[in-house]
Amino acid sequence: MGKNQPSGPDAKLCIEELASRGQEPCRATKQEAVLCRKGSTVITSQVIGKSEDTVTSCGNVAVSAGRIMDKCYHQDNTVVGFAIAMGTYTFRVDIRPA
Repeated sequence: MGKNQPSGPDAKLCIEELASRGQEPCRATKQEAVLCRKGSTVITSQVIGKSEDTVTSCGNVAVSAGRIMDKCYHQDNTVVGFAIAMGTYTFRVDIRPA
């Protein structure tokens, strides 16, 4: 695994934590917000394309982060990528280095 690269196993722990929050609201603002931090990995949110904050369930964020894992997981156990949260057009979810 590359230095300072997001760990797939750490991302999985974050996804599980977000999923456990279920319908609890997760918020995206113009400024990037950290939704979960584990080891070398953070899952963040940011609103895109409009000026107001956007809210979706943390469960939706977990599903979207799972999609990132499916598409962007590397053989060296790292993952980096972004997706738009399920059910929104303006809620960006990123998995990136901590």
